[in-house]
Amino acid sequence: MANYLFLLAVVCLSVLLPTVTAQNGTHGHELCFVCETIVNVAKHEHPKDTKDLEKLLEKECKNIADFFHDTQGCLKIFKDKNNLQTIFNLLQNDTHSRQICAAINQCPASLRQARSAEFEDADIPEEKASHEYCFVCETIVNVAKHEHPKNTKDLEKLLEKECKNIADFFHDTKKCLEVFKNGTNLQMIFNLIQNDTHSRQICAAIDVCDRQFEDAIVAEREVDASLCAKCKSAAKDFKHLSKSGLSEELLGLCSALPVMDCSGTAVVDIDLLYDFYQAVGHSDAACYHLDIC
Repeated sequence: MANYLFLLAVVCLSVLLPTVTAQNGTHGHELCFVCETIVNVAKHEHPKDTKDLEKLLEKECKNIADFFHDTQGCLKIFKDKNNLQTIFNLLQNDTHSRQICAAINQCPASLRQARSAEFEDADIPEEKASHEYCFVCETIVNVAKHEHPKNTKDLEKLLEKECKNIADFFHDTKKCLEVFKNGTNLQMIFNLIQNDTHSRQICAAIDVCDRQFEDAIVAEREVDASLCAKCKSAAKDFKHLSKSGLSEELLGLCSALPVMDCSGTAVVDIDLLYDFYQAVGHSDAACYHLDIC
C-alpha cells in the first residue's frame, strides 16, 4: 500500500505541479521532491555506511525511472562521492530531508525560500491561493481552540505566535497578522470559540474561507477520546513520514470515522499538511484538522 501511494504521489506531482526552472538557487519542484522522497526512504532504512547508502539510493533512483525518465541524472546526483558522504553524515545527525537536499543543491536553501519560489515563479491560480489561506486560518484557529484562551488579549497573543510559527510555511506573516490582529475579527473569533463553533465556520465568518464550505461540514458529534488519543500518538511520527506514508496514516485514522468522507478530507490537503508539519512541527495539527480531537 505504501509503495502504491508513493508511486501515486510521484505521478500526481509530475502531472500537477508547475516546474520552476533551476536558476539563482531556485530549483524545480520535481527535482526537490524526488530528492526529498528518496532521502526520506534512506532515513528509514538506516544505512550502516556510505556503501550501504549508495546501494539504497541507486535502487530508489531506478524505482522512479518510469515516472521521471532520468535514472542517470538521479544516479549522477546520488553516486557522487561528496554528495554521498554529505548525505550520510547528515542522516547520522537526523537532519531534515529538505535540508539534506539543500546541502547537495537539489532544493532551495530554506523552506521559506521554497515556499516563496512557488508563489513568485509559478502561476498559482487564485482559487488555490485562497484554499491555502483557508487551510492556514483553519489550522491556526484549531490550535487556538485547544489552548482555551481566557480573553481577546490572550487570544491575540496566541494567534500572533501561531502567525510567526507559519512564516516558513506560508511566507506571509504580515498578512496573517493583519487578519488575526484585526479587533473585529479577534472579538468574533473569541465569541465563536466560546460557542465551540467549527474552525471552518469561524474562518468563513472572518471572510478567509469560502462560506460555501459550511454546507460540507459534518454534523456536530461527540469527540471519541480514545480515537483522539490514538491520533495524537500516531501524529508524533507524522513529521518523519514521506507524503505517501502520511497519506496512508491519515486515511487509516479517517476511516475510523464513518461519518466523514475520507477521500475528500485526508487526501485533498495532503501536500499542505505535509509541508506544514515539516515547517512548523505541530504534531497534533492533523488530529485537529480532521476534527478527530
